[in-house]
Amino acid sequence: MGRAATRSRPRHTFVDTWLSLELGEGAVDALFEHWILGRVAEGAKPRWSILNDVLRAADESAEPKKGVKDSSDANTQNGDG
Repeated sequence: MGRAATRSRPRHTFVDTWLSLELGEGAVDALFEHWILGRVAEGAKPRWSILNDVLRAADESAEPKKGVKDSSDANTQNGDG
């Protein structure tokens, strides 16, 4: 066995062990169904999006919610403003 083969033995053992674990847990089957067969996982959530999850959330929090009075409205109603 050559010197390069001797150095790669631990890596080879690691990959073999990792693959054995993944096969036993069904992860490889799930990946095959998703990427090869095109099946969508049950209960899959929409992908994360900076537009939807960050920018629109910031827009919604800046707008007063319907039915909720702004603190400045409360002050003017009490005669404080």
